[in-house]
Amino acid sequence: MSGHDLDVREGTPADLPLIAELLGASGLSAASVRLDAGRYWLARDQGMSLVGVVGLEVQGTAALLRSLAVDPRFRGRGHGVSLVRHAMKMAGESGCTDVYAYSTGATEFFVRCGFVPASVAEAAGRLSSAPQVMHYRSTGELNQEKAWRTTVRSAGREGQ
Repeated sequence: MSGHDLDVREGTPADLPLIAELLGASGLSAASVRLDAGRYWLARDQGMSLVGVVGLEVQGTAALLRSLAVDPRFRGRGHGVSLVRHAMKMAGESGCTDVYAYSTGATEFFVRCGFVPASVAEAAGRLSSAPQVMHYRSTGELNQEKAWRTTVRSAGREGQ
């Protein structure tokens, strides 16, 4: 199944346990996942199995793409790229021009999706009220992260 065969819908408070479980299974923290300060989308396959999740926290014309996770059973099928494309479309509809991400372990993936390295300070400055940024600052994790940036028009062009 390709990444295009997904049913993607916006998450609700009832989905928070599912989001947290998938993030945990992917080695990511759900500590700062907040539906009141960001939007999250859940992707399901045709059998309605949860395939992946992606979040977006918007501040002005910048957004933070976060909590991108694909269930290990469904990896390698383009679902992560499809989730990034969906989030980029939503960022554009929200008036964003730049999208940032923090990741220390997905360099090749983000490069394939059109992201380039950015300074952590730049990303944190543009997204100072984003829950993930505030969480990273409060725990001291911000300085351990790598930041990535893309423009809304160039993101998600992997394979094009």
